[in-house]
Amino acid sequence: MNKNLIFTLFVGLLSISSLYAIPSFDAKLLDFHYRIYPDRFPVEASYQNTIAVPRNYTLGLQLAIKGYTSQTYSVTLENVKLNNVTPTTFNFSARQLVQITVEGNTQGSINVPGGSYPESWIPFFIRNAPFNLLEAVASANAENNITVDANTTGGVLIQIKIESDCPVGTYTGNVVVSINSTDKVQLPISFKVHKAVVSREIFLDCVHWISVDPVDLRTNGGQVAWWSEEHWKLLERAGRYLYEDGNNMMYTPLVNTANPLIQAKYVNGVLQFDYNRFDRWINLFKTIGFKSFAGSHLRNMASQLTILDVASNNKTSVESLGINIGCFQETFLKDLNAHLIALGIHDAFVMHLYDEPTATVFDEYKHYKQLLTRNMPGIKCIDATITSVGQLYSDMLDYQVYTIYGIILNKDGTVKTRLQDGRPTWLYNANSPFPPYPNRHLDQPLTENRLWPLLALKYNASGYLFWAVNTYRGIPDEYVTSLGPGPNGKPLHPPGDCWFYYRTSNGLIPSLRMMSFREGMIDVSLLKQLAKINPNQIKTQLDKILPGNVTPGDEVIGYKTDFDTYNNNRKEVLELLDQILPN
Repeated sequence: MNKNLIFTLFVGLLSISSLYAIPSFDAKLLDFHYRIYPDRFPVEASYQNTIAVPRNYTLGLQLAIKGYTSQTYSVTLENVKLNNVTPTTFNFSARQLVQITVEGNTQGSINVPGGSYPESWIPFFIRNAPFNLLEAVASANAENNITVDANTTGGVLIQIKIESDCPVGTYTGNVVVSINSTDKVQLPISFKVHKAVVSREIFLDCVHWISVDPVDLRTNGGQVAWWSEEHWKLLERAGRYLYEDGNNMMYTPLVNTANPLIQAKYVNGVLQFDYNRFDRWINLFKTIGFKSFAGSHLRNMASQLTILDVASNNKTSVESLGINIGCFQETFLKDLNAHLIALGIHDAFVMHLYDEPTATVFDEYKHYKQLLTRNMPGIKCIDATITSVGQLYSDMLDYQVYTIYGIILNKDGTVKTRLQDGRPTWLYNANSPFPPYPNRHLDQPLTENRLWPLLALKYNASGYLFWAVNTYRGIPDEYVTSLGPGPNGKPLHPPGDCWFYYRTSNGLIPSLRMMSFREGMIDVSLLKQLAKINPNQIKTQLDKILPGNVTPGDEVIGYKTDFDTYNNNRKEVLELLDQILPN
């Protein structure tokens, strides 16, 4: 055979080999609610369904990557077309998922590494601890580059921003994961944009309590001075994530810390209050989008309370100045009330009195309620009540926050009465409920976070409260431990119960659990749009996710956790809205 011909064939084969080169790594698109483990590459097929999405929405999918060498990968969205015709571009980002450790499963009221739990709970866990999980969501870099260690499954959250004026129709394209121009994987993606526009105005009311201590706002936060400009930037970053994740009420500290938002002063024998920081706080979070503010608990007002004695320029205690704590509370509440009126936010402010009061403190709670009513007329109170005392405290509470057990047990009693009287009813969870009931812990399906806003809607709650978004209580590294400590620093809470955000050198970053919760808020928003025209349809759609009552004592709990149920339900709602919304 002619040598030139052989050489030509060889070059041709090399070209074909380069064109169809087998990539040196694996990559798969996965449902947003999938759980990626660093020690397991997903066996499921790459996610290829056409995803139904509303407008004013961020579409998210997870991406798993595994290679045999440590590599930096580029992730891009390419060749997107509307209805296979019109080339289109979207705001696209790829955010690395960061590993965290779950060293113990949910065990009940006290949780320790490797602790035991009832065997009947095992089917409700995604995996037996200890295990590592990709949960924290890093900020995107401009290049959308992701680094993955050798022989480890790395994860990426890809996000596509669907604007409010995005043309409806089906979009197709490819998510391209590459090391270089020839070593790459192309993953097809398809999503259908529907007419509906997500409206925050019809979200549930929502608050996740935030710790404002700098040590809880960034890595090495102890190096940040209280109320410095850096501190305010960290608070703004946290507030923007909270708002993005569905919150519209900001938990607000007042006077009762060593570094208070409102500094009490003693000037020539008279109590005065410096509201400069408070005013900045209100303005900051109003600018972000928050609609209301919840003052921290009145019961705790004496805790860590210090007063600046202007004459000596020293901080001192109430007692050392000969001031009765009751007199201090009366004076402060009256002054705060006047300041709220002057700021024009009196109607947007509520007060916590006493968290989860028991029956034995009824008289004490009544005292705080009378103190509030007497000194801050028109300011409403909001508190969480444990199941056993829901009826006892209902008459005193303007906003009553029930457990899931409490709201069901009282649905034909105090809950019904409150609805008839126009008094808000909210829902909350914390370390309980335990399996077989849903919660938001790290060892339970990610979809259970999405479920809670829908539970609130099912049981006529207009709001949702959670007690901690970044309460680390001295934990130096929340990436290597998930069992939150109690106030004494010892392990107490189930995995992930004390925080949903994770610290970095730049501030907090969110988690997949918080983003899943936001998906539930969006589900509620779309169902409320549908209910304006077809009120009965809301029950039909809710019954597909919550086919039974989550009733205390039942062995079979009526809720779904599989991805397809949620995806199909949203698709159905969006298709129904397509029929009734104008073009």
